Amino acid sequence: MIRIGLVLLGILALACNLGACTEKKAEQPEGQTAGSSPSTAKVKQLPPPPGQGGHSSTAAPSASETSAISTAGALPQGWPAELSPYPGASIVRGERIENEKGDTTLSATLVARATVSEVVDYYEQQTDSANYEIQQAMVDPVNATMVYAQGDKLLNVDCNLAEDEVTILLALGPGEPIPPEARELAYMGIGRLPPAFREDLLPLYPNAELIDATCSSWEYRHLQASEESREEILNYYRKHYDHAGWHAEQEGRAEDQDALLYTSSTGEITITVNAAPDGKQEIVSQLLLIAP
Repeated sequence: MIRIGLVLLGILALACNLGACTEKKAEQPEGQTAGSSPSTAKVKQLPPPPGQGGHSSTAAPSASETSAISTAGALPQGWPAELSPYPGASIVRGERIENEKGDTTLSATLVARATVSEVVDYYEQQTDSANYEIQQAMVDPVNATMVYAQGDKLLNVDCNLAEDEVTILLALGPGEPIPPEARELAYMGIGRLPPAFREDLLPLYPNAELIDATCSSWEYRHLQASEESREEILNYYRKHYDHAGWHAEQEGRAEDQDALLYTSSTGEITITVNAAPDGKQEIVSQLLLIAP
């Protein structure tokens, strides 16, 4: 009984955390500028070009230490062909900055009639084809910040939706990849799983709407909503994890929540199902990985 109590307390805390995420999305501040993002505390950023804003806490080099060439309506000289602009986007400006050490940073500002999710999907495909590896991502319906690495280069893709247009800020320059243990991807409110999400370990319910999903080296998590009954949902996950060889530790109920707890050498999985205000069933799934 003590074990069940502890598990259910953890489940309730997880549900509260997800609720807090939802509230933060609803409190999107007005008047955000191009390239702003839902969270940049952990995201590596290239220094912004002189005279421009940006997320980086690193100050841009002074004019005496750099040479900058700005081109209106065109990509900067040397922009890689494999990272083409979003289809139909207007190029506002490009910039090429070279410091006294010979390091070059290229940037471009574009405007497109698209959704943030469409732009994210496009650059996921572009970077995958060009052998870039995603390092960090914080994405919601209004903003996105993504960081990709290829060798000793970092590519930042920042998006901001205003009315029906997305402003896209691309920046490519020297930088070190983020250590794997520090990488985190969060796709909130766009109905998609992040790249590299291990759906084989934490599957989606077949008849549910995906709301949020995050993954990192220590955790996988997603939030779904379904119109099917609570028992149907619980039975689906029971059968899946029993067949996959996971050990059923506990089942329990706290107030209006049902929970399953499974363990294996991979980690610990908690599935929580509770009634949402709209009458649907809310499914919170979390896998805490065991460090190798």
